[in-house]
Amino acid sequence: MKAKTYYQRILTFFFFSLSLIRVVAQENVATKEYNNEQYKFSILVPESWKFNDHMDGADKLYDFLSPDENIFIQVRSFNVGAGLDMDILTKVFKENYIPAGSTTHNLIDKISANGISGKQGNYLGKFNGNDIAISVFYAIENSQGYTLMIIVPLEMAEQYTDIVSAIGKSFIIPGYSRKGSEVKPGGLAGLLEKNKNQSNNASEIEANDGITLSNIRIGDQLQGKTNLLNKTTVFRPDTENIYVVYDWSGKAANQEMKISWYFDDSNYKIDESSYSLPINLNMGSSNGTISKPYAGWPVGNYHVEFSISGQVLKEVYFKVQDANMQESTNDIEGKYTFVSRSDGPSRTNYHFIEIFSNGTYLEKYNPKNSGNYEGGHQGTWQLNGTQLTFTHEDGNIKDFYTVRQNELERKANDVVFIFRK
Repeated sequence: MKAKTYYQRILTFFFFSLSLIRVVAQENVATKEYNNEQYKFSILVPESWKFNDHMDGADKLYDFLSPDENIFIQVRSFNVGAGLDMDILTKVFKENYIPAGSTTHNLIDKISANGISGKQGNYLGKFNGNDIAISVFYAIENSQGYTLMIIVPLEMAEQYTDIVSAIGKSFIIPGYSRKGSEVKPGGLAGLLEKNKNQSNNASEIEANDGITLSNIRIGDQLQGKTNLLNKTTVFRPDTENIYVVYDWSGKAANQEMKISWYFDDSNYKIDESSYSLPINLNMGSSNGTISKPYAGWPVGNYHVEFSISGQVLKEVYFKVQDANMQESTNDIEGKYTFVSRSDGPSRTNYHFIEIFSNGTYLEKYNPKNSGNYEGGHQGTWQLNGTQLTFTHEDGNIKDFYTVRQNELERKANDVVFIFRK
């Protein structure tokens, strides 16, 4: 992989203008398979997308741009020379192909939807003064290296979860088969290979082996097997046990599901347990649990992951917050309605944020001229002085607000947004 200024060159030629924000309705999307036998990869992309096939030194690149010019996807394939390992690959790629000044949200071990082992890097950066979300899947196999990079405007990321997720999941290399991937209509939030998570209580994810998880909830008090008494995503360092409860359905055939717990701030797997789905049932409910370490839970960000045969079905994020550092938050709780933006009139029919006492929040909006489309996301919040931080449920995106009495103020791309309680 040759280090050069390719990133800036290709974005100047291809990328989007954020001055016009559009809601794009996608219906039955026709897809095309882009297969390169010489460079050993295949991916499914909508036929309507722009495509550019070219070389960057000795690297083969396939570039794709959505019709609205808001999503840029690039596959890079290259020969792996002696001494190049995953750590070197991720370091060199970030230094040369991720915009200077970008921050690394996380870099974790990852198994793709089709079973390819690699690493996943999520970054936040800027292009032409605008915030962008960048997600890269790295893989090395049989002396061939691969990167799959997806870039979207941060402010518009919520519209494109389904389409981006489906394209990312369709990527395969020799020795792996595509697990029922298809490009679906556009939807809500995420970067790469993240399922739509409108609600922990409502979301459903189908695994390639027919098992579906739903009604996933997390908390610190459990009665019986599945009666969660205190649902929350914010815990104290002295919390004795953290429980996750879930419903499942499908043809179990005695499959084994793994439940893995991670401390994201240190990229560390804390614990992993297995649950054998009953062979004589096609639905049921169960739970997983993890107990407090001897010295208590380190303050920071965590998630629990469900997987079968290496395929991730669902991830649920939570955090541990030191009670002694928490601000008095009684006054911050409530519903805040959008009232103004500094660059002109509102672009939504409604837009509100609800802040709850259990450390979670919910944001909903309906853009004008979008029919019944409703955007939004949920996650956790933290107040430090007058700075209020919203962390999206998938953990990849943070929004920062300033609290001014009964108002929330957010500045994005030199535009000031005001919400009032």
